[in-house]
Amino acid sequence: MTGRERILKSLAWDDASSLVVESGFSCATWQKYREALEPLAARMPNDLAAYPGPRADYDEMPPSYHAGDVFTDAWGCVWDCKVDGLEGIISHHPLANDWAGFAQFRTPDPLHTVDKVAWDPKAFEIGLARNVAAGKFITGGWERLWERVYFLRGYENTMLDMAMEDPRLPQLIEMIVEYNIAAAQKFLQYSEVDCIVFGDDWGEQNRLMVSADMWRHYFYDGYRHMFQAVKAAGRQVYFHTDGFLLPIIPDLIEAGADIINLQSRPNGIENIRDACLHKVSVSVDIDRQQLMPYGTPEELTAHIREIAAVMQAKQGGVWVKIDVYPDTPLENIEAMRAVCDELRADG
Repeated sequence: MTGRERILKSLAWDDASSLVVESGFSCATWQKYREALEPLAARMPNDLAAYPGPRADYDEMPPSYHAGDVFTDAWGCVWDCKVDGLEGIISHHPLANDWAGFAQFRTPDPLHTVDKVAWDPKAFEIGLARNVAAGKFITGGWERLWERVYFLRGYENTMLDMAMEDPRLPQLIEMIVEYNIAAAQKFLQYSEVDCIVFGDDWGEQNRLMVSADMWRHYFYDGYRHMFQAVKAAGRQVYFHTDGFLLPIIPDLIEAGADIINLQSRPNGIENIRDACLHKVSVSVDIDRQQLMPYGTPEELTAHIREIAAVMQAKQGGVWVKIDVYPDTPLENIEAMRAVCDELRADG
């Protein structure tokens, strides 16, 4: 079974019979382990991306990922990176100073920008051809809504905008939604693209960043418009978010999300099951806060087995997502690979 076939069966809750796995390594992880990581990367199951072969430069990173980088993105936000391999933080928010310049503010060209950098269609097409040939489920996109708002305004300002019901906030949200829908068209033009990805981190450790009512008031319609534009094109919607998410899972399902990527630790596996099983597919992040860096291989193995069992993985609708950061020992990476291979073979 190819990765694409496995995911399509899982999305249809059609006796998936084999656990879906998506995996990846941060820039900092590649920089730390270098050649030693290649054998693991080559063997790690991943239904969304084929192993491209050994890296030419383990220190190569996108803008804002090199320590000391100061990078101005396509939206005018200035990023300041302090740690090699991990994305920097924004040191300048273009609309932070009492909305100065908002009347003249324009979004970047959505057909020539992806997230914060220029769109490189040739690079995308190279990866597309490789992944299609390998039978992978093809994704495109990665645009933000909530994060884009506070990247532009600043986090505290955005909280005050919502509390004070500033009329400019809905205008900015609408501009970003329209940009995101237009930006998706770059990927929808490729018939091979199965799914469009959107991402916003909405959760803290044990609560949403805003109340669920506030979320629905300001952001539900925006997500619904973005998701439905993708679904109207006959493609799937993947929504990534970190932190506690439970109160708005029903809203994201109603808005049209087909796959929700969320974290096991802050939400709880049983809670995820109760909120999502047979309602929406979930890509469950393996705990990278405690278990990946500090757990034993045996504990990580048990954690992944628990997710597969509690979420009834063989019925479909559940993925395991392995995002590896540099504090994860190589033996823990190998343990995750081995148990995923075993669970897939059992299917």
